[in-house]
Amino acid sequence: MNKLIIFGVIIFCISCSFLGNGNAVTNTVNAQTMIVDTTQKDTNIMIHFNYFNTDVEVFFTDTKKELSVTQKRNLDNFKLKQDSLAPEIMKSIFEFYKDSYSDYKAGWLMAGKMSEEELEQYLPRPSTFEALKPFIKPAVIHIQSSDDCEIGTIGIEFDCEWDIENGLGVLIKDWKVVEASVAEISYF
Repeated sequence: MNKLIIFGVIIFCISCSFLGNGNAVTNTVNAQTMIVDTTQKDTNIMIHFNYFNTDVEVFFTDTKKELSVTQKRNLDNFKLKQDSLAPEIMKSIFEFYKDSYSDYKAGWLMAGKMSEEELEQYLPRPSTFEALKPFIKPAVIHIQSSDDCEIGTIGIEFDCEWDIENGLGVLIKDWKVVEASVAEISYF
C-alpha cells in the first residue's frame, strides 16, 4: 500500500512539472529572485563569538549603505562585552529550555518511538547550562535598523538540535539578557 501511495505522489509531481512546460517552476524562481533583488537593504558582516569559538553573522536590519553611530557602538560593545554576557545568555537559555523541556519531549515522542538514548542525541535532559552548549550554535546577531537602534539592544539567533524549525533566540536590552525563547525573539 505504501509503495502505491509513493508511486502516486511521484506521478503527481512529475505531471505537475510538465504542465505548462515548467512555467510554474520558472515563475517561482523568478519571483524569489525579484524579492531578493528588491530587498537588499541589509548589511552583514562576520565576527568571532569567543564563548562558542565560532564566527557569527551580524545582520544590520534595513541598513544598506553606512552603519549609524548607534549600530557601530552596539557592535563594538558586543565585541567587548561578549565574554561577560555569555554566562548570562546561557543561564537564560537553560531556564527557557528547562521550562519547555516537557513540551519538546512530547513533540519528539509524537513523531514516533524513540529510546531515551536516541532522544538524548537531540533533546538532552536539562541538567546544567554547560550541558546544552554542544546542542546550540549562534547563527546571527541581529542589530536593529539605523532608525530604531537603541544602545545595548541586540538579538542573538541560535540553531539548536531540539527545535530545528523554530530555533532559539535571546533578546538583550541595556546589555542585560531580557528573554530567551524561540528564534523570533531575536528579530525585534
